[in-house]
Amino acid sequence: MSIVNFGGLFSGIDTNSIIQQLLVIERQPQALVKQRQELAKTREAAIRDVNTRLLNLKTAAKALGEASLFAKVATVTSSDATTVSASAAGTPVAGAYAVTATQLARNEIKTQGSAITQAASADTLSFSLDGGPAKTVAIAAADSLATIADKINKAAIGVNAAVVDGKLRIDAAATIAVSDGNTTNGYDLAADLGFTTTQTHLDSSFTVNGTSYTRPTNTIADVVPGVSFTLLKLASATLTVSQPAVDSAKVKEKVQAFVDQYNSTFSFVRDKVNEAKVVPAKTTADQLKGALRSDMGLGWILRDLRQALAGAVSGLAAATDEFAEIGISTGKSTGVLTASANSGTLVLDTTKLEQALKDNPQAVQDLFQRVGASSAEHGLVRRLTDIIDPLTQAGGVLAARIDGYVADATRLDSRLADLERQVLLREKRWRAQFSAMERLIGGYQKSSSLFG
Repeated sequence: MSIVNFGGLFSGIDTNSIIQQLLVIERQPQALVKQRQELAKTREAAIRDVNTRLLNLKTAAKALGEASLFAKVATVTSSDATTVSASAAGTPVAGAYAVTATQLARNEIKTQGSAITQAASADTLSFSLDGGPAKTVAIAAADSLATIADKINKAAIGVNAAVVDGKLRIDAAATIAVSDGNTTNGYDLAADLGFTTTQTHLDSSFTVNGTSYTRPTNTIADVVPGVSFTLLKLASATLTVSQPAVDSAKVKEKVQAFVDQYNSTFSFVRDKVNEAKVVPAKTTADQLKGALRSDMGLGWILRDLRQALAGAVSGLAAATDEFAEIGISTGKSTGVLTASANSGTLVLDTTKLEQALKDNPQAVQDLFQRVGASSAEHGLVRRLTDIIDPLTQAGGVLAARIDGYVADATRLDSRLADLERQVLLREKRWRAQFSAMERLIGGYQKSSSLFG
């Protein structure tokens, strides 16, 4: 049964206003619950962020664990890359190689001379390069020129094919002989196409350190050991092959990426642990400040990250068993704490790292990649993996915390719904009571008027 709300009709009392003020008071416990819920959500978001940053840190560390990062490779440079370009193609032999191009190779080109646009019947095209054994390509009846070109290319017989200006054109780094591959079917597609030679084949001619060579193409990979070079114009250039060495630029790039991610992770966690609470809190944002202040779990993460970088790697030579010795530290040792040392973040001395890579690249690799019998003997990658995996894996420490905060927020949702139901029940009761009062006053007023 619905309640008729008289709203002070007889008493003159603003009962609606009274009820609204009572509702504000009754809903005050909800504000506290909402604050606790927002706090749980804030903590959840922060721990998710910590989890993501730690995973990114692990990825950056794993990049330093790639064996190929410290592989010694020789570099090949050309004194004039517009004349001769070159690259390593195996295991180059260090030295200088003077290359002079006297003739550039060019492919032989044959172009269709007839006007046909498709094969009149099924047939086989036969191709012979430089008088070598014939290689055939089957063509179906009504195959278009484009289809014929596609079949030649897919056959991978050393002949390139394309349709240019409505004509089938073929080319190869050799002389090309095209003939009928099926002489018993009464149809000769090769003759029907009527190929004519529009460019003859030429070998490249060049010298390397005074010795003359010819090759069918301009790209040569069998003259200078471990080097592929391409002749680009008739001129000379010197190819220089360095002694095999670690690519220091690549290592520096990976180390800098690690340092940057470490600092991002460490700073975020440190700031959450150190964030002060606001007292008294005047806004919702103020109430959420310091949500993870002095958090013990985050404090342990900071401690473990510091120890991973600060501790020497046992089993390595004393001169190269600490990360500071290859340029990774919290700053210069000047007797005064640097800002990085105060904050716990890292700085990279690239000059020091370059020198370490030059003097003893194996020692640098061991600092990152060594796997020993204990944490003290592990290099950086294994140390960080052992720290991060238990935190970030499914069902790990951080996942459990996230699940806990989500559960708290969900439980508080239910609590808020319960509190609101109680408020609505009280509102219903108050309105019923005030309505009864108004009816009673109205009855008195009516009775008194009868005897007035």
